[in-house]
Amino acid sequence: MKTNNRILEKMNKKNIIILILVVLFSLILAELIIRLFTGIFEYNTMKTDAIGIQRVPNAQGKIIHPDFTTHYKYNSLGFRDNEHDLDSPVQKIVLLGDSFTEGLSVEYNQTFGYLLEQNIQYEVINFGLGGIGTSQSYFIMREYALKYNPDIIIYNFYPNDVRDNMERVAYRHFVLENNQLKEMSPAKESPIKNMMRKSFLILYINKILKGSSVSAKQGNSF
Repeated sequence: MKTNNRILEKMNKKNIIILILVVLFSLILAELIIRLFTGIFEYNTMKTDAIGIQRVPNAQGKIIHPDFTTHYKYNSLGFRDNEHDLDSPVQKIVLLGDSFTEGLSVEYNQTFGYLLEQNIQYEVINFGLGGIGTSQSYFIMREYALKYNPDIIIYNFYPNDVRDNMERVAYRHFVLENNQLKEMSPAKESPIKNMMRKSFLILYINKILKGSSVSAKQGNSF
């Protein structure tokens, strides 16, 4: 009996190992297939102490997303904009905000910052960065934008910016201690969380779930 039990235990362990390997292989295969047929979801980001997660300076490329296809080119500071002279005598407008300001879902000449500059006598400097909240916009303003001595600062607020303040610990952020805001350095992101954040498979699953939720709401509205 003892011999039989040992054999069963070994078989169970082998089956578990095989199952884990099959699941991992299936997930990797699904990720590769989705990337192959839908494009690469990569915005060229890096970790910095100033903000946390930023775009790689001077990087350029093409984004093939399930909902759009665009090209991007970041300046020497890592923002989707042209180079700007700190000592320029022209009046300046600084733009702060998240993905709506950065505008990666459209070509550069379709972003509202570019269009704004074409229609007014101001130099428009875009410091938008997708996925950030009000805290990160403040740090971007402090670290970069104010150095240009802007005449006007426009902050584009979206309701999820408040939630992003609490969730974006991978960025420089604030915490409330003794009824005072305390500035915190970017938290270290685990390799697994970093991988999940960049996974196209997870992006697609989220999109399907959100689509199902919208369909259900529409169906209930009739």
